[in-house]
Order: sequence, then structure tokens, then C-alpha cells
Amino acid sequence: MTNTQSDQAKPAPAHKYLYSYDVDGPTAPARVARIVGKNQEVLEIGSGPGALTSVLQEVGGNKVTALEIDPTAIEIVRKYCVDVIQADLNSEHWPEVFERKRFDAVIAADVLEHVNNPAQVLKGMVRLLNSEGAAVISVPNVSHAAIGALLLESHFRYGDWGLLDRTHIRFFGMKDIKNLLDAADLVPVHAEFVVKHPENTEFADIWQKIPPRSKSALLEFPHSMIYQFVVKAVPKTRATARAIDIASLPVEGWKNPYAVPEMVLGFRSAGLIGKMIRLPGQVFRTIGRRLP
Repeated sequence: MTNTQSDQAKPAPAHKYLYSYDVDGPTAPARVARIVGKNQEVLEIGSGPGALTSVLQEVGGNKVTALEIDPTAIEIVRKYCVDVIQADLNSEHWPEVFERKRFDAVIAADVLEHVNNPAQVLKGMVRLLNSEGAAVISVPNVSHAAIGALLLESHFRYGDWGLLDRTHIRFFGMKDIKNLLDAADLVPVHAEFVVKHPENTEFADIWQKIPPRSKSALLEFPHSMIYQFVVKAVPKTRATARAIDIASLPVEGWKNPYAVPEMVLGFRSAGLIGKMIRLPGQVFRTIGRRLP
């Protein structure tokens, strides 16, 4: 599991991905927990040491089964679970360890960016849903403006956590999320966005280096402020009227403070600003030629 919240507490020494957060706050794990709800039979794949698991169990009263590969994380998360299973998500056979057991919710919170074949993992999650179950995922957004700033600086800076956690091997933008769900025959029925201005991310120093016109271009589209996608999806056979278009959802708090007013842009495109600046000189030169 990946810690992609730049504003949460520093990871505890026990494990890189063990951290605390406000369960009523705007972070991705808090949103996932609220979407899952209470008193559910839950499978959390890639649980890590239990940053989300503990909230699902202690706050939500959910019965959580965890699937994790890291032995250290397994020992920590075990106290929050009815069962913990060690398995490798890069093996296409991992769903078989559950035999006929099915769940109300199957969660992959900041996990799909770590696996070789995210679509295959998501398909495995669908296999483990009961007749009313839903898949809940959170994924970092590679098209965030802060990463655009990195590219303008000819840089792709990996770190210990965040949008470019050095253990990420897959990257997703808005269209990629849609394609991923389509590949697993899932449709979104609920979605939320974790929104962060670039200056509030782990790449704030890079953002400060680029000129205002570049910042304006990067922030032109609302999706450039999305730090993470959080999506609840169900099989297409059960979607009916509940399906939503994630791309059409408003991005709360988005604005482009660097945008140039349309009137100025119009002047620029028509070359009017330059003409207006040159006009007085032309007038005086013309008058000068006509004076005796």
C-alpha cells in the first residue's frame, strides 16, 4: 500500500506505510473507509501494515480479511483482521486462495500502481465480489500539474512516497482509469477526488521554479489538480442507471490563479497589444514629417 498523502503524519518506524490520518478528513484512505461503510465483509488486497485496515475494523466495525505479501506488514496488520493471507498479486492465481468466499467490498487502496498487470488484478477482485458487492480503488494521478512541472524541468523525481513513489511501476490518468475499469467489466457508481494544488505537494520546490505562463498552461484543466482518484465500481451486469461518468464530475476547489483574462489573450492573438504600443510613435513620426 502506498502512502500518497503529502499532508499526513510521517510514517512510523515500524513500517514505511504505517501512518495516521483524520478519519473524517479528505485523504484517500479516509474516503475509501467512508465509501465502504460499516459492518461489511471486506477483503483488502495489498493491505500493508494496516493504516486503512485499522479504520475499517475499529471505526467501521467491518470484518476484514487482508491479503499482503510483506511478512513484516502481515504481523502488524494481523490484529485488525479476521484473517490474513500471504499472496503475490503478480500471480494470476491469487484469487484462488479464497475458494468460494465472497465479499461485500474488495479494496485496492493505492495498490494497482505497484503491480505488473493492474487489469488482471482488478478482474481478480471482481471474481471475489458477492451478488451485491463492489470494488473500491484509489489510484494516484500521473497527470497532476506538479508532475507536468517536473517534466518541464526535464526531471522525473522518484521518492519514498507520493505520486512518484519509487515502487510504482504503473501510472494512470483519468482516461486510464476508465480503460482499467472497462477491461475488468466494471462501471463506476461513485467517485471522489483528492485535490491538491501543486504548491502543496511533494514537488512544491519544482513548481516554484517554472514561470507563471507555464503554471497557467498546466492548470488549465481541472483534472490537473487531482492528486488521487477514489472510485467505487460494480460489474456492468448490475450497473444500470447507477453508472456515472467520472470525467464529467466537478473538481472541488479547482481554479487557475495564473490564467490570463480572455480579453488580454484576444489582444495577444490579434497582435493588438504590440500595435497599441507602437501607435503613439507612428502618430508622432507622421506629424513630424508634415511639420515645416
